[in-house]
Amino acid sequence: MERFAEKRVTDAFFCHIEKGGGKRMMDKHFPKISQCMIVKNEEKNIEKALTWAKDIAYEQIVVDTGSTDRTVEIAESMGARVYHFTWIDDFSAAKNYAIDLASGEWIALLDADEYLSEEEAAKLPEFLAKVRKEYYGIAMSWLQMEDTGRIMSGGTQIRVFRNIKELRYRNRIHEELFLEGGPLPVLDACSRFSIFHTGYGEMADGQGQKGKRNIPIILKELEERPDNYHMMGYLADSYSTMGEKEKAREWYYKAIRHMPEVIPDRDSRSVTTFEWLLVTLRELEADEAELLEVYNQAVKKIPKDADFDFLIGEYYRNKHYYQKAVYHLKRSIELLDQYGIAERSMIASGRIQDIWTYLAEGYYYSGELPGCVSAATTVLKANPYVSLALETLVKAFFSNVSPGAEEKTSLAVAGFLMKLYNLENRKDRLFLVMVLGKLPYPKLTRQFRQICTPEELAAVDEARDR
Repeated sequence: MERFAEKRVTDAFFCHIEKGGGKRMMDKHFPKISQCMIVKNEEKNIEKALTWAKDIAYEQIVVDTGSTDRTVEIAESMGARVYHFTWIDDFSAAKNYAIDLASGEWIALLDADEYLSEEEAAKLPEFLAKVRKEYYGIAMSWLQMEDTGRIMSGGTQIRVFRNIKELRYRNRIHEELFLEGGPLPVLDACSRFSIFHTGYGEMADGQGQKGKRNIPIILKELEERPDNYHMMGYLADSYSTMGEKEKAREWYYKAIRHMPEVIPDRDSRSVTTFEWLLVTLRELEADEAELLEVYNQAVKKIPKDADFDFLIGEYYRNKHYYQKAVYHLKRSIELLDQYGIAERSMIASGRIQDIWTYLAEGYYYSGELPGCVSAATTVLKANPYVSLALETLVKAFFSNVSPGAEEKTSLAVAGFLMKLYNLENRKDRLFLVMVLGKLPYPKLTRQFRQICTPEELAAVDEARDR
């Protein structure tokens, strides 16, 4: 992720923008926006990439780096100006070429598989018109979307910035925007604008090939800047995607050794290095001592991030060390509550449901039944269809119940579940019967089977027998 020197702004500034009148889009009072992008074989994405900005962009510039599909044809048919750039293994060079072609006051440089929503795009010209002169870049939320629409991860990106000659990209790969002569002054608009990145499935499928492509480029960067711990982390990522986990481990450790003592809050790359080293060590079945050593380094350098506790908590949960799991999962939640997710805790925030579910499970096996009930109920109120949470909740209620008290307990549990589920809803009825049927509490299961139709019961039984 890109880093920047942030300058805080007051809510009054944003209120001024939102209350301001005037026409939108191509109003003469609004600044001209040049939409730029570099592409190669993006025929699946190029139409959408040009559509989101068509009503706000003064010009649309597409720099093609060697497409062999219909990307160029589609872009030209939509009115974009298409230029050709000979690929030289340097993403910054291609982006800087696109910047040089732009004539607008502001540049919006998103990838072909990224976009702003129609509503937020419409607000952008008016927003930029009221940005004070001292701000050169606009920081926006960046969300990685799964094909189903689920958010996989997030962060911050600067993809909208002033068109001035001192603003350029650097690094052949994992390029970043920088200002010649000093820190880049950025207006934080993450609460106002979100960039959506799509194509997660395709991206995942092509990670090995992309890693193979990226390694020589990253090594060139390291030849010129051998202490660049960010590039070391990116190199480790590439080896990991190719399945070379030992090489990945080696380079993650090198990156950590070159990190400064104090990591800036906005340095999401260093967070990623620690995160994926922990994941890699788990994949390599490293011992607990090595995992804890990395964890301790991570929390020392980056104390506000909840991901490290989630990852180590998940490790302990998978090892059935439930008391240790509970400690770290609780700590992960506490860090999320205390520090939020701005530039941090992207794994934990994306898997908050899992954290609470694992916490309920950990409480149950640790004998902390009130905590188990509370955590499981928290999950089910947010999403009633989490099987593990429901199973754990029911097992907690029946824990330490004598055989003679099973019927009384069943009635009490049924009453509790009726507060969480709508029995008039077919989906809720079937889910309850399906999950409860896996548990050794026949009297409870029978109460919910009695309210189902024969057809519903047949469907449930057939599904369970598969």
